Amino acid sequence: MKKNRPGWAILTFLLASLLPSPGFSRENASGQDYVQAFLQGGASNFLIWGFDYVVLQAGYAQISPKTWRDNLREGFQWDNSEFHTNQILHPYQGSSYYNAARVNGFSFWGSVPFTVFGSLVWEFFGERENASLNDVITTGFGGVAMGEMGHRLSAALVRGRSDGAGRVAREAVALLVNPVLTFNRLIYGDRVLYRLPGRTPPVDLEFHSGINGTWERRAFTIAFPHPFIGIGLRYGDPFGAAGDLRAPYDYFRLRVGLYGDVDNPGSDVFAHGLLWGRRLYPGREGRALAGVFQHFDYMDNYKFKFAANGVGGGIETSFPLDGERELGFLLHLFGVALGGVDSRYSRGLTGRDYSLGPGAGMKSELRCSFPAGRSLALAYSYYWFFTLSGSDRENGAGFLSGQGEAAVTDTTRLGLEFRLYHRWSDAGFDDALSFGLRTYLSFSL
Repeated sequence: MKKNRPGWAILTFLLASLLPSPGFSRENASGQDYVQAFLQGGASNFLIWGFDYVVLQAGYAQISPKTWRDNLREGFQWDNSEFHTNQILHPYQGSSYYNAARVNGFSFWGSVPFTVFGSLVWEFFGERENASLNDVITTGFGGVAMGEMGHRLSAALVRGRSDGAGRVAREAVALLVNPVLTFNRLIYGDRVLYRLPGRTPPVDLEFHSGINGTWERRAFTIAFPHPFIGIGLRYGDPFGAAGDLRAPYDYFRLRVGLYGDVDNPGSDVFAHGLLWGRRLYPGREGRALAGVFQHFDYMDNYKFKFAANGVGGGIETSFPLDGERELGFLLHLFGVALGGVDSRYSRGLTGRDYSLGPGAGMKSELRCSFPAGRSLALAYSYYWFFTLSGSDRENGAGFLSGQGEAAVTDTTRLGLEFRLYHRWSDAGFDDALSFGLRTYLSFSL
């Protein structure tokens, strides 16, 4: 039987999304274009579906009116896709729905419904498999977090004044973190920049690279270290002038790591962004920021699979000491709307090697800075999950880090870090303990 090709459907939606938009002008930069936001979110879904159908020839992309009716009739299920598909690719897909609204004049909160709507359309009409409840939650929460960070970072990048290779690098990164903005700039030109944040707060960025070794229990001599690269980013100043921070993500922190083990590559993303906060000034010279934060955390390597999307309260402080020393403290407590954690015994129950469920999380960090660019830091994070789909009823995962750095030049630091990962389940099947040791060079920009 001859298969229908998606070319005409994709072309129709893409052409519709390119219709001239009257909103891109300095005079009405705050205007909201509902039609363009919906069409560009739909175009994102059709492009992804077209790639899956034509290039991957995936069975789940073989959709029809019958699969749509079946999906609507059977409702939500828990799916068993690969961990990275559910926990990082779906949020990235959700960020395109979010930024389709953001670039067309909608606020942070106004863009959230477009993210949820785009995910629902995909789940019921973009795949022949039953709609996934966990995908809708993860795409919604993660898409908003990744979308707003991409929105703000791409605005800072495209407004940079570098030329040549520097300009190319900026545009390439902007395309990666916010392809919707690049799409609109190609069609409408830089008029779309009128709708981006008008002022870019301070952005602290550092790259680090080195070797990382991980060992089970205390067998420190049997593992071969592998290379890793990463970035650490702080957007905005949490301890600036007095006053409330009411615009979501005026301040956020992001850490991304990629691990180069050929046999077992891994990656992790840890981010939290301020939704609303108030600056405080404890003591004579102390500075603090207390508020409500959104969290997006993800780790996937051959030792652990872990992810959490949550919202909660937090406080970050800084206390200058004598001389050039400074003491900083961070504490976040938050609820997890949905998280995932590796489980060796879940595959027999669900078809996947991880469990899913809501829970709670905690992040803490104590950091002390010394003269000559030296610093010490101790951090601990813990996540608890109540299983709704998978093995074990309760699961926990904790991460301990001890880190020391010393300046080599004004922009380069040498670092050594010890890590401990522990995994717990109420049934005891998935208990695990691993240690990591890494050395690296860090470059600040």
